[in-house]
Amino acid sequence: MIRRPPRSTPSNSSAASDVYKRQHYILRCLLPKRHGHGKYLGVSRDEEALYLAALAQIPSVGAHLLFELKTTFGSYRAAWEAHPAEWLDVRGVTGGLRERFQDFRSVFALEQFARSLEEKSVFLFTIEEDVYPQQLKELDSPPPVLYARGQLAPLLPDKISIVGTRKASAVGRKQTSRLAYDLASLGLTIVSGMALGIDGAAHEGALEAGGLTIAVLGSGIDEVYPPQHESLYRRILEHGLVLSEHPPGVSPLKEHFPRRNRIIAGLSKGTVVTEAPLNSGALITARLANDMGRDVFAMPGPVASPIVKGCHQLIKSGEAKLVEDADDVLVVFGEKKSDLLARQRERLQEKLDLE
Repeated sequence: MIRRPPRSTPSNSSAASDVYKRQHYILRCLLPKRHGHGKYLGVSRDEEALYLAALAQIPSVGAHLLFELKTTFGSYRAAWEAHPAEWLDVRGVTGGLRERFQDFRSVFALEQFARSLEEKSVFLFTIEEDVYPQQLKELDSPPPVLYARGQLAPLLPDKISIVGTRKASAVGRKQTSRLAYDLASLGLTIVSGMALGIDGAAHEGALEAGGLTIAVLGSGIDEVYPPQHESLYRRILEHGLVLSEHPPGVSPLKEHFPRRNRIIAGLSKGTVVTEAPLNSGALITARLANDMGRDVFAMPGPVASPIVKGCHQLIKSGEAKLVEDADDVLVVFGEKKSDLLARQRERLQEKLDLE
């Protein structure tokens, strides 16, 4: 007879924070209107979501294997509590993965993990929930779990990503900030990676417009990287949203950033590269967006400048459309600027009504 290990159940005694309650209220009021039905769309911190999040932290356990685990065991909790030998009955599980599961479970404190999320006001979105961005569900390898801090409203409108080099020129930063300002003023959410240079300028432009922005991190949701953007991170928490597929405490490792880029591209209807040399990681984001069937735009610059060679290559190869201002980007949405402005006024009125 196989003996199961004792259960480790997250504590339900602590009350949700005021921030968490307020965000739930916003979602309950706004999302049904957005999606055209009355079903409550919430952000889960229930037991199953926590077990899913724990399993997703085991190396090599992604969305497809999580599906197989739930299919075999009936629930994520049952998969977590299963004897490691039972994992070999799951399609796709190797002996090495079974050992990693056994080692991980022996040291992972589920209740402490749940408490950490609560203390840091971290929201947990699992791929099974309606609030999880639909665009990301369409990826070949979607993140099973998203961790979020800040305001949830940026998830609601249409989104556009703006990316580029960390070593941006003064002109590049100014043009990026202006583009983000104009697009955010129309009610679009600006998505970027909170890196130095172009990313920071994109977030700053959206915030200056009083608009919405999402920063996608290549580190744990509570790890500010780069540290020079501590102030920007705090402002985004107050007026925007910070997202990561990594739980609190995870360092910003080099291999995390290409995966971060797929989330930036996947969240948005289109991606704009405003300034990038040939070796820029922004070109990876642009090509990921192309692979996903999303629109890609690039902003030209002085022909002799190396810092825009990546943008020019995207345009010359047909991988990107030339963009000069917000009007060039709006073709993605197939709507007139006046219609977007009217929708933005409607959203602002909804926000005032909630307050």
